[in-house]
Amino acid sequence: FMRKAYGAGWVLERFAVQIDRLPLYHDTLVIQTWPTTVAHNMVFRAYELSIEHAGGLQPIGQATGIWTIIDLQTRGIAALPFADSYLWMNHTSDRTVSLARLRHPTAIERVTHCLTHKIHYTDLDLNNHCNSAKYLQFMLNACDVLTGVAPIQIDLRYAHELGPEDTITVEAEATDRQVCYILKTADGQLSCTAVMKA
Repeated sequence: FMRKAYGAGWVLERFAVQIDRLPLYHDTLVIQTWPTTVAHNMVFRAYELSIEHAGGLQPIGQATGIWTIIDLQTRGIAALPFADSYLWMNHTSDRTVSLARLRHPTAIERVTHCLTHKIHYTDLDLNNHCNSAKYLQFMLNACDVLTGVAPIQIDLRYAHELGPEDTITVEAEATDRQVCYILKTADGQLSCTAVMKA
């Protein structure tokens, strides 16, 4: 509706997730999400991750995200007149999720892992930019020393979107309990930073 009527779409600006227990093979994962706060062009969302267990839901993690509306032609932030009232009246909840924000790197002091990747067709979403989940995939492909560890916290901050044919470099610095990531384009533009902490 937003794309057809206004030429606009949602992009993910920031995402943080806390995993208390990893789902196991044959687990049924249930993800519930709802807006907690609505601004004119921005929505703060909460997420609860659970598995089906003994006829109910057993929580295994939670997350928060900030989604922003952009003009799909200019790729700049857009304001839609209907957004506040529509989202607030129909979809918000009093339930909240609170996660501590992790400190993001401005530079990688000591690069322990590095990956270069060219954005392909399968990396793109319906808005013709790189799918937000792919950024984390690129980072984990560069350095996955914490894979399989729980509890774990991941905090991603998106700075600039990636498009078709972009080439990116991921630099990572791993310590015993934490990995910091910086993702940049070939011309040095910052696209995303992330921290993963066990």
